[in-house]
Amino acid sequence: MKLGYVPTDRARKLNHTRSVRRHFLKKINTLSLVVGILTLICGLGIFLWEHTTHRVQTLKLGEIYLLVGSLILFLRFLLNVCPKMIKRPHRSIRENPSFPKARGRLHSLVKNKEGMVLVVILVVLGALSALLAQTQVLTRNRLKLEKRALDKVRLQSAASDAVLYGLQKLAEDRDLAVDYTEEPWAQPFECVQPLGPISKVCIVDINRTFDLNNLRLENGQRHSRSPTQILSAIFTLCGKENSVERAEALRDWIDKDEIGAKEKDYYKKKNPEYTCPNRWVKSWSELLYVSTFSRDFFNPESHYDSLGRAPPTLLNCISMGPLDRTKALPININTASEAVLIGVLGVGQQALVKNILDYRSHHPFRSFEPLSDMVKDVGAIQRIWPYLDIKSSLFTVNVQAHENGQTEHISAIVRRFTSGDIHILQWVTS
Repeated sequence: MKLGYVPTDRARKLNHTRSVRRHFLKKINTLSLVVGILTLICGLGIFLWEHTTHRVQTLKLGEIYLLVGSLILFLRFLLNVCPKMIKRPHRSIRENPSFPKARGRLHSLVKNKEGMVLVVILVVLGALSALLAQTQVLTRNRLKLEKRALDKVRLQSAASDAVLYGLQKLAEDRDLAVDYTEEPWAQPFECVQPLGPISKVCIVDINRTFDLNNLRLENGQRHSRSPTQILSAIFTLCGKENSVERAEALRDWIDKDEIGAKEKDYYKKKNPEYTCPNRWVKSWSELLYVSTFSRDFFNPESHYDSLGRAPPTLLNCISMGPLDRTKALPININTASEAVLIGVLGVGQQALVKNILDYRSHHPFRSFEPLSDMVKDVGAIQRIWPYLDIKSSLFTVNVQAHENGQTEHISAIVRRFTSGDIHILQWVTS
């Protein structure tokens, strides 16, 4: 009778240790799988949430989660594969006489298995590398977007501060009764913040131009020259064709009545049809709906006169003040250009315009007495006094803030009263 194998105490202890180790490794294996998957899910969730919030801190946290989760799963994969790769044959196999013959087949199987494992490892490493590279690129792009957004906010803040500084310069004008181009507020300047963007400020006098919204008051004025005649003359001086037709079309768009060739009935025949608002013009884009007006109409003309001079730029001669009024918005004879002065005073008043330009090149007009001394027909000039002034009430504060290749523009239209108070009428950012 053959006796069965009875394990010794040492063998029992060894088997127990191996069993405990296997159970421990199994638990570690399951725990690492769960932790790795949960970490990856958390990282992807943070990135999906970050797509709408754009916070730098959470971006970095999501990247850390993805890296840690990928590392845990990769280590788990190696711990599961490597022991099987390096596992030695059992002692009974090694002591078998036929082991040398079977060793060749065993090495062949091991090599094939090692090759497959190596391919799997390379595939996993490639996938992880692609995932990490994509994560890094995505993180960098989002960080760049976040930085650009922060820079934009800093530029807007700097530009807003520069606008307020420009308003302060306007309010500090020592002589509010007279405005001219040599005053401190009329000189461009830079507003530099400590360790911040540089803002360029330019204050432009709107009263140096003729206001288009004066056309709305034409029927209530008793001047020798109507706003339509003035605007038509300015169009002609700027080299534009069909000046009278364009000025009348704009008058019909703005005036209060329904009398005219380009009123509501005319625009109802358009395709698609729209209506004539008969109110103040509020923006430059609105002029594109007026008959005979287009974008090309506002472009500078390229032809020259007999003296080789280019015509004035139209946008430097006209404006639209965004405020209601009961009387015409006058031009400032101390800042108006030659074309605007000729348009208001009349085409036959070139000699008077030349005298005005010569006088103000030495000192500004502080009253209308010098102007009265320049003309022979004082009555004709007095009939257009409502179009003339020696001070300005509307200004545009243009600010350009730049830093790190980014630029932010702010344009504020303001009104300054005779008391020095300033009201902001329009605030435009771009």
